[in-house]
Amino acid sequence: LPAHVVYCPQHRAWRSTYVAPESKKKQNEVLPKEPSLAEKVLQGPELEALLRVLGADGARCLDAAFTRAAVDEMARCKTALAAKQLRPIFERVRKGSLTGDWVPASQDLKTAGVLDALLAACVRLGNILALRALTRESHARVSREACPHLLSSALLALDAQGSSNSTAAAPSWLVPPPKKPYDPTYLPPVDDDAYDSPLYRALTADSPFGVEHYERDGNLHREAAAVVETSEDFRYTPWALAVAMSADAWKPARWYPDLACCSPGLHVISFALRALAHVSSGPLDDPQSPKRAQQMVADFVSSASSIVTHMRLHEKSPEFMDLPLRAQYMVIENAAVDGNLPRSYLERHLPYAAIHAALMDIAMGHQTAADDAKAPFTPEVFDP
Repeated sequence: LPAHVVYCPQHRAWRSTYVAPESKKKQNEVLPKEPSLAEKVLQGPELEALLRVLGADGARCLDAAFTRAAVDEMARCKTALAAKQLRPIFERVRKGSLTGDWVPASQDLKTAGVLDALLAACVRLGNILALRALTRESHARVSREACPHLLSSALLALDAQGSSNSTAAAPSWLVPPPKKPYDPTYLPPVDDDAYDSPLYRALTADSPFGVEHYERDGNLHREAAAVVETSEDFRYTPWALAVAMSADAWKPARWYPDLACCSPGLHVISFALRALAHVSSGPLDDPQSPKRAQQMVADFVSSASSIVTHMRLHEKSPEFMDLPLRAQYMVIENAAVDGNLPRSYLERHLPYAAIHAALMDIAMGHQTAADDAKAPFTPEVFDP
């Protein structure tokens, strides 16, 4: 995606951060052309129209294509994470992320080009997962609106000798469960689908990654089985993404408070982290897998908070001056919220006072230490 097109979670769509130039065209000056706005094609109504054209089979093929593309990006992440010569460096980062001893290791990873490659793969993976989730939600809405008669039509197609025989001949995944006895005290919720068949519930489920937390998505898990050979492949993912906060790829990033996102889309690494934690935390039927996946997100939040705070304290150093450390605070907070971590856990590692101060700096246009040097803060900014 172009740098000005970013996924906005609160809008459930991609938005353009392009700002038209305010000054009029001067002589011999070529103004940039306004790019096509992403929100015109990458949001719910447009995807619903596309899925109406594709149909159920087309939607299934589209979802499979997104899944394969996501697994391809996971393989690129594995290339950056699972190299044997890099594991000692990641281990140094893991042990030193809370003490400041990660700086020499980050320099080694920068020299090897690992951090920028990992961030690029995670951004692509996060955008793919976001588009896959948005497409699934659109498919669910189209199914509810366009196929409310799906169960009756399927039973009529099987009906050759009468309704009782057709119901008996229908497979179990097509026939709805028997109705409950009349209970005057039972008030079904508005979205009660207790009488729908498993097939209909599967087609209309408005859950992007499965009903259980941490994206217990069987399709993604099965496709990624070829990539995840052992649990050690993605063991260092939290600390690798945490130390990647110091990578040069973050330097052009800026936080947009009105969109609650980061350009050029680096905030979607939280989606990539959750997906990598999901596929590498164990089999789907293991009740401990969601806890292991949540622990990976918690490790990222604690390590990233310590690393960014260290850089914030030394932000006037040449290697940290151009990094948008305030925006990185916002990314860490979003990762904790998306990972369903308790607010008390985030407060323990990244106090709200630091987040609020970062938002105030962003509101005044100070996202890096270089911005502070160009326009130092003075009390006069509050004068009318």
